[in-house]
Amino acid sequence: MSRGQFRNWALITAIGLVTVVVYGLYLSMYLSPPLTGDEVYYYRQVGRFRTIILLLLQWDLAAIPDVFHQIIENGWFIPLTSALLAPASFFGSEPEAVRLIYFTINLILHGLILELMRRNFGLLAMILFHAISLLFPPYMVFMVSLFGEGLASRLLLVIALWLYMILGRERAVSVRETFFLGCLLALTVLLRHNLLLVCPVVALAVLFDTSRKTEGPFPAWLQPGVLRASLLTVVVCGALLPWSLSLSKKFDGPYLTVTTHQIADVWRNATPAFTQERLGTEQPQGNPFWQWSTYYRDLARSTDRSYYELVEADRERLQAILSTDLEHQERLARNRKIARERARGPSEFVLRRLMGPVKDAEPLSMRAQKFYAFVDPLNRWLWKPLLVLGLLAPLLLFGLSRKNRPGQLVIGALLYVNAGTLFLHAAHTRHFALLYPMLIFVVSVAAAMLLQRGQRGRQLVSG
Repeated sequence: MSRGQFRNWALITAIGLVTVVVYGLYLSMYLSPPLTGDEVYYYRQVGRFRTIILLLLQWDLAAIPDVFHQIIENGWFIPLTSALLAPASFFGSEPEAVRLIYFTINLILHGLILELMRRNFGLLAMILFHAISLLFPPYMVFMVSLFGEGLASRLLLVIALWLYMILGRERAVSVRETFFLGCLLALTVLLRHNLLLVCPVVALAVLFDTSRKTEGPFPAWLQPGVLRASLLTVVVCGALLPWSLSLSKKFDGPYLTVTTHQIADVWRNATPAFTQERLGTEQPQGNPFWQWSTYYRDLARSTDRSYYELVEADRERLQAILSTDLEHQERLARNRKIARERARGPSEFVLRRLMGPVKDAEPLSMRAQKFYAFVDPLNRWLWKPLLVLGLLAPLLLFGLSRKNRPGQLVIGALLYVNAGTLFLHAAHTRHFALLYPMLIFVVSVAAAMLLQRGQRGRQLVSG
């Protein structure tokens, strides 16, 4: 074995050992804490999807609509995360087992991302991506926690890497590839609904790629691209349609993905006087989404008006006083301040994953304290540089490499549109998980290119 081969094997062995240690550490800390927040919903829905599978096996089709009605609940989430976990949950239905299954799915996607990075950008970029992902605690936490953001963000990166590969070759994207791209995109949207905004970017990339590589006079060269982009759109809309129709039927209004946007606007914009008038208290007690949804649902039952109509009326009323009510302006300013504080770093969310829903006021265990003392500095040191460098990296890549410029543009567009979706949820800490894989990816590729360019420069000087 040559010295170079020995060095490569030693590096791979070291990375493998570190990976096993880090993954084992995170699994030991994040598998066992009680379910908190939206995890409770996702876990509850796993059981309901298991019930649907059992009803199908028993051919008891009449009972399925009632169970699906329970799955919709308040219409806050698209439950694909739970549906994916349901079949595997027959091997273990405890929260720890379901989290372990979810981690396994994310680990497979992580491995696919590494392989696609090696093919498209080389071994160095792949190693850097893996190393940064191990060092950045929120990336690791969202491999275990039962939220759609972790899975959706990795699927989006797989789509971005596949598109980059397609745009960089001579052959245009085929109908079969377009169909599978549409299926992956539909899965991504059904895991995290606000990623619906990236669909036009992917459709335009397919249209551009096919039209650019098709010869002939206008408009003959445009037709294959239009057909493929239309196919992709039909696949995504077709996958979303059953859920949208079920949601719209239950809440008697034109809902596409979830009902939370309306409720979120009412909750954020409501003054204490308005909240007192509607809920009987100046501030919601407990989960505000639940309180407002319950209020409008009960009111819809007792009147002839629909849930959608009632929420929309209050939403428009609050928006009408937006520019005139000083108290309302102060509330909006406070909301913006909260959003800025949340954007400063994901440490708070990582901390809450260590604690149960009733333990927020209690001190952490000694083991958890030591672990958090280690990961909290990593959060604070890595998050801001990662965010800033990640948002600048597509521009840097465009200047560093002339290879596959269309692919670079699509990756940049997907990153920036993805970042824009955070404003749909007032930049809640959890929703930044949609950005983590894409940020780490573009930073890793840019760093690998800079290192390789620096090495070539030293070789030229020494030669």
